[in-house]
Amino acid sequence: MSVMYASDRFQLKPRSVSYLREEVYVSAYEMQRVGLSQSTFGVLELEPDFPGPPSSYFPVRIVPDTSMEPTNSVYINQAFAEAIGFLDGDQRYWTIRQSPSVIQLSQIVIELVVEQTNVSREIDELRRDRNKLLDNRCFLIEASNRIADISLPMLNRAYFRIRTVTPLPPPNSASILVITDRTEINLFVPHRKSGVDMVVVVDGSGSMDLQDYETTNGRVQTRLEGARTALDILLEKRLVSGSRVSRLACIVFGTNVKMLYPLNDAKLNELSQERQLDDIRASTRMLSQVGLDRLGISREHTDISAGMRYAAELLDLYFQEGNEKMIVLLSDGANWVEGTEEQAQGEIVTTSDDPAVLADSLHFDSQIRIHTIAISNEAALKRHVDRKYWQEWAIPNNTLLRKISSFTDGLSFESPDAKALSKLFDEIGEGTLYPI
Repeated sequence: MSVMYASDRFQLKPRSVSYLREEVYVSAYEMQRVGLSQSTFGVLELEPDFPGPPSSYFPVRIVPDTSMEPTNSVYINQAFAEAIGFLDGDQRYWTIRQSPSVIQLSQIVIELVVEQTNVSREIDELRRDRNKLLDNRCFLIEASNRIADISLPMLNRAYFRIRTVTPLPPPNSASILVITDRTEINLFVPHRKSGVDMVVVVDGSGSMDLQDYETTNGRVQTRLEGARTALDILLEKRLVSGSRVSRLACIVFGTNVKMLYPLNDAKLNELSQERQLDDIRASTRMLSQVGLDRLGISREHTDISAGMRYAAELLDLYFQEGNEKMIVLLSDGANWVEGTEEQAQGEIVTTSDDPAVLADSLHFDSQIRIHTIAISNEAALKRHVDRKYWQEWAIPNNTLLRKISSFTDGLSFESPDAKALSKLFDEIGEGTLYPI
């Protein structure tokens, strides 16, 4: 790595800041001298206070400052300087070298190690100040390090532990990992409640018969088969054995709503024995055209709100005090506005309650979180289904599903496979993930 700035030619001076960021600031002239025209990332090497120990290495974002005069000075974010033990007037030898490789993260999960008395306030502050607190923050992963070894220091907030990142850096190499404004950030908060009471809500409306659900092995199934596959994954033994799910119910909706599990009994069943899993899986076999007809599901309309209201009523009636209330919605999100000239050809979404607005109300009134699992998407529809079905009633509405989950601090999945849903299992088993 070639040296861009070093203590034999520049002074490293702290600059007063409001937020801790791994940043140094250089005049635009000095940036141009080393062939840079915009912000970039590098590695700050700092020698030890006394001979013997090896030098320390830190990632830095090098930011051009057009207001700075070329005075042979490099300014460092003061909070960052204090975090790494570099004080004003420090005479230790240092260099800033070009970065070995830079990886922009698509996803990251962070965990605050100091317990907060008001988690909601912490989340609100992170969301409001994300661009100052989190965007363009960076970490250095060296060959001998693991993700679990790194952390994200915060000014007046201790630090965040890094739980997971995507993509993972290549093994046995050095890389700088960067949070960008496009990175999906989730805050992990360990559970303080004793368990989870869950209602799984499955879309059984007519659009779910369209064959555009793509499996992981390349097969194409109906959306209803896809929902059943996702539900089977969700109901693996790990959900019952050794998890925090305390009570469970499954319902299916179209125009109306029916119980799927426990069958013909509107309540939440306490999960106390693993053999109950066989009963639950047996009930999911009803997720077929014949099974839904036998249940008495009217499939002409799509009423997502009716499904969520029914689930919320079950949770409010049967939840165990101290448990978290959770809805998992499996749907294509497809909706059809009542009253158009093509009404008879497709489904109609009941508009008495906007699903996203209702979700927001359920979260506010009953502290219910809703996770959504999208079955198919518009691109898959156009790949596998005849053009005559490219109509509003048939087009998956993943935007609506994302709104429902985001309004309730829930998670949204658009690839309902085992790998994606493992995030939901982890969330249920250990803590809660809040999108930032």
